[in-house]
Amino acid sequence: MNQSDTFVTQLQEVARLFMFQKMQSVIRYSKTSGFSMSHIGALMHLHNTGASDVSGLGDKLGITY
Repeated sequence: MNQSDTFVTQLQEVARLFMFQKMQSVIRYSKTSGFSMSHIGALMHLHNTGASDVSGLGDKLGITY
C-alpha cells in the first residue's frame, strides 16, 4: 500500500467514525424530542434547501402516493 492509499484509508476511517457519532446524536435527539427520523429528515432538507413544495419534499424523502 503506498502513501496515498494509506491516507485515503485513514481518511475514510475518520469519516466513518464522524458519521457514526453524528448519527448517534441525531438518534438521541429524535428519541428525546419526539420527532421521528422522517420528521428530522424533512426538517434537515428544508433547512438545507429552503422552502419546498409538498411534492419536492416527498420526492426527497422517497414518499410516493
